[in-house]
Amino acid sequence: MSQHPTAPAQVGNGRTAHLVRVDGFHLKALCGRIVDRRLTEREAAKMTGTCKRCTELQKLAAAQATAPAQEEAVAEAAAVEAPAQDGPQVHRFADSDTAYDAVLCGDVKDGEVLVIESERIVGACTNGHPIALTEAHGQLHPLATRYNIREMNGGRFTETADVAERVAAELGLTLLPQHAAPAPAPVVHKYESTGDAYDAVQSDSSVRDGDILVVHSEGVVAVVTGAWPCAVTEENGALHKSTEPLRQIEGGRYDRATYSAVCIATGLGLDVDQLHKAAPGEPAAPAPAAAAEEAPAAAPELQEGALVAPLPGRVPAFVEGDRIVCPDGTPRTVVGMAPVDGYAPLVITGDGTRWVAQRSCRVNLADLLTAHDDLFQEAEKLYRDARAGLELSDALEQLGATLDYLKFASPVVRAALVAAHPGDAPEPARR
Repeated sequence: MSQHPTAPAQVGNGRTAHLVRVDGFHLKALCGRIVDRRLTEREAAKMTGTCKRCTELQKLAAAQATAPAQEEAVAEAAAVEAPAQDGPQVHRFADSDTAYDAVLCGDVKDGEVLVIESERIVGACTNGHPIALTEAHGQLHPLATRYNIREMNGGRFTETADVAERVAAELGLTLLPQHAAPAPAPVVHKYESTGDAYDAVQSDSSVRDGDILVVHSEGVVAVVTGAWPCAVTEENGALHKSTEPLRQIEGGRYDRATYSAVCIATGLGLDVDQLHKAAPGEPAAPAPAAAAEEAPAAAPELQEGALVAPLPGRVPAFVEGDRIVCPDGTPRTVVGMAPVDGYAPLVITGDGTRWVAQRSCRVNLADLLTAHDDLFQEAEKLYRDARAGLELSDALEQLGATLDYLKFASPVVRAALVAAHPGDAPEPARR
């Protein structure tokens, strides 16, 4: 390769100057891009920079022309190598025009991160295209909302998204919601005191950001926000109290955990801080008095380390070990429950399958025995009240509900219950 005279040129309306040979008619710059026009010295001075690839090739040609014997060594020294680092390399540019040109010139490799702080843009090079991962995009391509960089090419750019999210956080920016790392399901941790709970947040690696802390003895339920455990209840003990709704901080990062924590606190009969209850238009947790009427006398035991309990209201609160009839009509044993953003929670069964909790029915042996007892009592009341000429609507409604339950549950699970507990099988109803 011999050295040839070059001049600055422009590609499209880009603000990066390229170098084109002037020893003849050349349509392409040294880097291979097709040029639109040559630039005067004055115009070249206004450009934001010069194409790195063009500059490298010009230096390489000069070195080879003056020292042919050292051609290979000079070529290696002139080549731009990415500095050794863990994960994708981060490139910072003065503007998005320069970043765009750098990608097309090959200065930025696939999977590397683009940062244009002046325009509040964080992006990446994906399949040779410069795309923006933030709301601002400048000259970079805005990715349609239905696309998630973490799912592109079979997850090839997941690490790129992680680095981009970290860099964006350092600059006070946030990635578009579809590119953000999915928040793990909150986990419930129980403690004897709020002091123990606070210490665990600081020292126990199993307590993660967004997890839920329950200290029933002090009437406290809290959400872990970073290194700060913030109570959603009126009582906070040794934990912190937030001055703004937890479900709204950091762009809604703790919305799911806060809602679940409020539901747990309500189910335990604790006073919830009004600041953290559902916002207008969102499903609200029931008041403690209403929850007490619907729930059994004893609050359901929270399984330590289990996925968060179900939402309040008519959603059944299945616990580990419950027998249920799933929507497909098959009896299964409950392992736990899992919330799903925007949908009804799921119940997880022993065979690994998941079912919508609201479409499943609890059929524990004790439930069936209780239903049979209730049936006899309600029938007796109906008979007695009928003879007394009293109002029968309440009795009929309760009797109908019990019959509907037994009509569904008893035939389906009776054989399985008898096989599993032959000595405890309910006796047939006799009148």
